[in-house]
This record gives sequence, structure tokens and C-alpha cells, in this order.
Amino acid sequence: MNFLISTILFFLITFQPVLSQGWDYKVYSNPQKADKLINSPAKESNPIVVTSGNVFYFNRGFSSLNVGGIKDSNDVWVQKRNFAGKYETPYNAGNIINNARNNKILGVNQEGNLIYLNNTYPYLKIYKNHAICASKYLNGTWSSPFPIVIQGFSFPKSSSKIHVSS
Repeated sequence: MNFLISTILFFLITFQPVLSQGWDYKVYSNPQKADKLINSPAKESNPIVVTSGNVFYFNRGFSSLNVGGIKDSNDVWVQKRNFAGKYETPYNAGNIINNARNNKILGVNQEGNLIYLNNTYPYLKIYKNHAICASKYLNGTWSSPFPIVIQGFSFPKSSSKIHVSS
């Protein structure tokens, strides 16, 4: 009897936060291979879709169209969906966000106007133990990346793997 009560209490305490948030049932389609606009001879990674589904961010490495050229291991790229529902040709997010270093997108906020990036910006090296920075989309352009400083949190090395969800 004590085991049964303990099990029920454990379940209620452990899963209560999950149960109180409710379940969001969604129907997903079968995975589909991305078209040739995304799948290029370069290296694509870190796909991130904005909540609206109209903007798709990803990293493209070793492309001649990267800011640092073919030897540039990662730049942030953008692909938008047009009014007909088709994704347009992806484009490099530009030299405000990308430089000749390993620029990676880590996440995006729900509104799609703030992207989180790894810190590969020389002017931010004073924040060398803070691997996250962000850029805000204002008036049709991205801001220069700025550090996201989390009090008491730092990375011992710049190669730490990280993803952000907001």
C-alpha cells in the first residue's frame, strides 16, 4: 500500500508542471527532403523556422557566397516564404551578422525579430566567456550583435555547443 501511495505521489509531483501546462497536440506531415535551394554542395546545418513558418534560418558553410568565402566555415542564411506559399531563394544574412569567422545561428524569438548567435565578433571579445550574443531586426535591418550576459554563467571555451529556445 505504501508503495502505491508513494508511486502516485511521485507521479503527481513529477508530472504536475507538465500536466498543468496542457498538451499541445499537433499533426505533423511526413518529413520531406528540402529542395535544391537549401541542399547545395555546401554544408547546411542548424535549421530554425520562425513561429509563423514564413522565415527559415540556417547555417551554410564552405560556400563561395559566404562573407569569408569558401573557407568560411559558417554564415547565417535566410530563406523567406512568399505570398504564394513557396520558399524563395535563400540569401546570406549579410556582413552585419556574418564575418569571416564561424557564425552560427542558435535560435530565434517567437516574433522572429531577435536572433541568437554564437559570439565570433572581435569587438565583443571582452565578453569572451559569454558565448551568446543577439541581433535585433529594426527598420528593415539587423543590428550589430550584442552580448547576452547571464549573471554567473560563462563558457570555459569557445567551442561549447549551445542552442537557445525562447
